[in-house]
Amino acid sequence: MTINMTIKRWGSLLTIGILSIGLGIGIGLSVMTTSLYAASRYNLEDFEKNKLSGSAGLTTINGQKYLTTGLSPNLKFKGVEVGLGLDLNIPLESYDSKPSDLQAITLRHIGYNYNDKWGFRWGRLSNITFGYGLLMDNYDSGSFGSSRFSNKKAGVLGFATFKDLRTDVMYTVSKVQAARVSYQYPLLPVIKTPIIFGATIINDNNGIDPSDRGITRPSQMGYGVDVGIPIAGELLTLYSEFAQLDKSGTDYDTTEKQSGRGASIGAKGSLFTMVNYVAEYRYFQSSFIPGYFNSTYESTSFDAKSDNPFNETQSGFIVGAYSHLLNGYIKAGATYEYYKDKQLAIASLGWKKIANTIGVVNYTVPIQGRRNAIVEADILYMPGGLLSYIINFKRAYTTVDKYEDSYSMGIRMDLDSFLPDF
Repeated sequence: MTINMTIKRWGSLLTIGILSIGLGIGIGLSVMTTSLYAASRYNLEDFEKNKLSGSAGLTTINGQKYLTTGLSPNLKFKGVEVGLGLDLNIPLESYDSKPSDLQAITLRHIGYNYNDKWGFRWGRLSNITFGYGLLMDNYDSGSFGSSRFSNKKAGVLGFATFKDLRTDVMYTVSKVQAARVSYQYPLLPVIKTPIIFGATIINDNNGIDPSDRGITRPSQMGYGVDVGIPIAGELLTLYSEFAQLDKSGTDYDTTEKQSGRGASIGAKGSLFTMVNYVAEYRYFQSSFIPGYFNSTYESTSFDAKSDNPFNETQSGFIVGAYSHLLNGYIKAGATYEYYKDKQLAIASLGWKKIANTIGVVNYTVPIQGRRNAIVEADILYMPGGLLSYIINFKRAYTTVDKYEDSYSMGIRMDLDSFLPDF
């Protein structure tokens, strides 16, 4: 299936995109096999490495309190990585039902990578961007509910390469499906500058049932095509992307599906491997939502009539930068989107062991505005010895003034010394 854009509507923007990309041809330095993305959501496990830990503490989800104990083994063997969660959740009071986030056994992650030629990963999928973000922008399969992981928040992500052709596929437990094909054509082989063509399709055929987690999303399909030239290796990539949202499947209610077309031109890259940046211009119809499949897609409702902030064709821009300081011990940054009728933002901070703490803090303002903002924080305090103390906190706003909190506090035991090296 293709995106049927007319030359009359999009011709001028396409010309600008091609000219902008063409300005850099002739000064390319190296081949880039992957795109660089500025926006990120940090996870605590990104900053700590342990084979086995045990924990005990108090977990509160929507006012329900549980005493939790568990083990979290992380295993590696000949390129295969497996992370398990073995938990016991004891209610401190009598409740009508138990939150779905509390599960006795979870497969936190499993993955394999063969020489960067093919591989897969199962687990919570976060910061997933197919293309350059006009259609899928830092999608997170586990953003809903509390900060605790459950099998319902997982998905599988796989890739395979054959010479200059690469395919990526994604499928989540919530039934979001995505596939991407990209091809590198050696535009200037002497200085190893390719032109990279890509095509993406995303489909959520059943949307999100309000009886499942209290939010509603209509079924939705999207298509995208893009082209990029890494004219200065990892330093600078110029790109242009076109996307369309279309109707798909059946809905749980009469909520209208989102539809429409959008386009973008931009630049992104990495400065001295310390700062990732992005700067992008977008133009889209009133019926198109840029970055529709984003980090809050699974955790926020969307109604095309009441939640769409764009009542006319308009344009906007994105600027963002994320830094890696002290050899990766501190990572921080933010991305800001500005449109005539809406401003979006995401900011993140994470650090490895500093002053006996490891932590991450994430703040997101999605397309629905501050009434659906999400704040998350995970802090691990390690005074030394076998025991550490951990706090997990998440606040999800339902209006500007109302929100739902979930948090857990506990003691964690580092049990790596009891495992053999393998």
